[in-house]
Amino acid sequence: MDSTSKLQKQQNGLDSSASQKYSTLQKQGDNGSLLTNEKKKIKRNKAKNTQPPTTITCTETHKQSESQKDSKEKTAKKSELRKFPLYWTKEQAEEGLAKGELFKGSIRIHPRNNRLAYVSNKDPTESDYLIPTAIDRNRALEGDVVVIQIKPMAEWQRNKKTATVVYILEKIHTRIAVGTLHTMKDHQFAKFVPRDYRIPKIRIIVQKDFPWFYVVYMSDYKDRLYKAKITSWNDTDHAVGTVIAELGKVGELSTEIKATIVENDLDTVSFPKESLEGVSITDEAFSSELECREDLRKECIFTIDPLSTHDIDDAMSCKKLDNGNFEVGVHISDVAFYLKEGTTLDQVISKKATSAYLINQVLHMLPKELRSTCSLLPGLDKLTISIFWEMTLTGRIIKQHFARSVINSCCQLAYEHAQRFIENPLYVFQDDSISIFGDFTCKDLSRAINYLHMIATNLRRQRFENGALQMWDTKLDFKLDKETGEPSGFNMYESKEANKLIEEFMILANQTVAQKIIDSFPNYAFLRCHDPADQNTLETACKLLKGSGIKLDVSSSWALQNSIWELKEDPLKMALVNRFVVKAMSRARYVCAQDTKNKQEFFHYALNLPAYTHFTSPIRRYADIVVHRLLEASLGYTGKRFWKTKHLVAVAKQCNKQKWSAKCAEEECNDLYLAHYIENNQPFIADAIVINVTKKFFTILVGATGSIISLYPEKMGENVKYSLWRTKTRKECNLVIPDTNSANGLKMYDMHLCTVLRVKIFRKGKTSKLDATLL
Repeated sequence: MDSTSKLQKQQNGLDSSASQKYSTLQKQGDNGSLLTNEKKKIKRNKAKNTQPPTTITCTETHKQSESQKDSKEKTAKKSELRKFPLYWTKEQAEEGLAKGELFKGSIRIHPRNNRLAYVSNKDPTESDYLIPTAIDRNRALEGDVVVIQIKPMAEWQRNKKTATVVYILEKIHTRIAVGTLHTMKDHQFAKFVPRDYRIPKIRIIVQKDFPWFYVVYMSDYKDRLYKAKITSWNDTDHAVGTVIAELGKVGELSTEIKATIVENDLDTVSFPKESLEGVSITDEAFSSELECREDLRKECIFTIDPLSTHDIDDAMSCKKLDNGNFEVGVHISDVAFYLKEGTTLDQVISKKATSAYLINQVLHMLPKELRSTCSLLPGLDKLTISIFWEMTLTGRIIKQHFARSVINSCCQLAYEHAQRFIENPLYVFQDDSISIFGDFTCKDLSRAINYLHMIATNLRRQRFENGALQMWDTKLDFKLDKETGEPSGFNMYESKEANKLIEEFMILANQTVAQKIIDSFPNYAFLRCHDPADQNTLETACKLLKGSGIKLDVSSSWALQNSIWELKEDPLKMALVNRFVVKAMSRARYVCAQDTKNKQEFFHYALNLPAYTHFTSPIRRYADIVVHRLLEASLGYTGKRFWKTKHLVAVAKQCNKQKWSAKCAEEECNDLYLAHYIENNQPFIADAIVINVTKKFFTILVGATGSIISLYPEKMGENVKYSLWRTKTRKECNLVIPDTNSANGLKMYDMHLCTVLRVKIFRKGKTSKLDATLL
């Protein structure tokens, strides 16, 4: 029985085990703990009623009456203070926005202090608007698009403009949470406490959802995770809602993964059978299609992907021309040919919007049948969209053209195989680690890969000279126990020359397609944009780092990148600076060209490109499928199309939402597996660098894992002393901990930003969070 069915059974009051426990407790009489408490209350009440009546004067009665009245009035006033203000009407909000009296934006709630929230300021030179209280946030949750009213200047905090939410334009958050159930004094309700602090506590009506809750709580409900939904929310103290499903036991790997999927609203619904009709085509139709395409099946075309990849979007080719230049080809699976726009399947896939790559599973955007048809596996005829460039070895493009094509990949290479050819161009694989189809050899593959490597190296150098930025995300690659599924080891993912080769040509392909669809459809172009970094945040980081002897030049993106690269000999400091820079970055996003004010908004800051899109991964991103349709229409393959801007804007929003959700889920899954690994492999000792010091805590970044851990001296035991002071250039702190092994019985730490510490890391309770002790 699944968790939802079990829950429904409990909701109907038919859970036989609970009923049996209830009967047992009844038979136990005064020995049944919960029922005993109720009986004792009844006995006490009876005893009180049998005691001789106390004589009360009229004056005393009047005083009691006045006291009760005052108490009720105080309670009523307190309750009234907790009520949210009414929203403005939609018409009022739209009028205020039109007049410039109100502003709109997406709300971000502080992850550890849900009383504080922020809305981005469209002016990058200004600080974000501060939403200072829960009442000001007015029931908006993370990601909601809200309309805000700026408060009077007298209410601004530290020169930050404060605001209050007057209307919610779009509820992005699902109002669904994962958490635990707890008892309340009022036995009509149970308290649902979300794991996400940004979501309010939820009152659950016991009789409706859990009729046996107060009888069997300790044994059946404690330490279990549930999925709940907010149904109404009028009080700042709590919302009201209902429990949807039980997920499992707190701390267990399978339960926590389910919880991660729920919290990030990832779509796990299977594809309706009727939607899969028409995914495959007959051999006759396929043969007919080949006549309309450029036939590349005799060319040396190959794929390079991670070792475990099964769904292959892209392939590469490269050959030297008689004039000394090179013809480079990028060939992308033509998913749009099979996935017809507007069909039931297309609608389902557009809602999923992206694949999510968790450590133990992949939540696929496309159904298995379509992935199998479209994946560019070797030795099979596959339909593709190809881009060809005639290029010099230095990466200068002479000319380019697009084509609908058919390929037959001669080899499926992993990055490790391509890297071997780059390191040793004469290498020949003697084992069966690779299979080569057709008349091609290892020599042919090595020649093409090394040509591509040389061109990619020049493209990459030019890109960074022009001001591109490279942001490092710490990626961990886990090994899993085949029997238990628990992590048995991990290592930090390393990007080598083979990875960079593919990255450069995918960027070039995306850039080339972006310009093509802008030229052809200036209103409908579907682009990937990235706003410039927040200059205030960068300058604050610059001042902080200067106090610890690190120079960060934020005058331009080129200068910023060089500042980071200068620290490459010190990985911990480099990771620290990278974190400061990432905090200043906005999220990249999909946009429809007509939904922007001007072409300057097309700009991609991190890549330093005037226009960019996503074209190269249609098996795992719906945005790429939209771009394929635009490109094919621009090339005249599908005739003139009539898109509605409103539809493309909605698609962009859904793609943005799901891409961010998938990213968060992937990161949380990594944290979960890391926590389990560390718990099972003690002691786990590593170097860390201090990235922040405050009055109550200091924060470290662990080099081996990329983990961020905040340490609170007040939780380190008795007789721990902690002090903070500010010098002319920086904040410093001193920590003194009792230590029986030292001569004076104390261990002392002087810390500031950039101090390197040796720490022992362990899992924090049953969560995916980590804690640490200093060594």
